[in-house]
Amino acid sequence: MLKGIAPARFMEFLYYREKLQEHVVCFDELDIYGWYLDGREQFKEYADRGMMIDTIPNMGTIFNRWTWIQ
Repeated sequence: MLKGIAPARFMEFLYYREKLQEHVVCFDELDIYGWYLDGREQFKEYADRGMMIDTIPNMGTIFNRWTWIQ
C-alpha cells in the first residue's frame, strides 16, 4: 500500500482533473498538472466552477525548470 502525502495529492489531482474534463483547452497536459502543482487551491477553485478554461504555456514552468536542471 502506498503511504505518505504524495499518493493522496495525486488522487486529489485526478479527482479535480476529472471535473475539468471537457472544460479545459490545452496543448500539453503538463500545463494542467503544472498548474495544480504551482497553484493547487486555484486549480481546485476553477475545477469546481465548471467553466471553459484555456491554459497558457507558463502553467507548466515547474517542468521546464526541472528540465533545465537535468
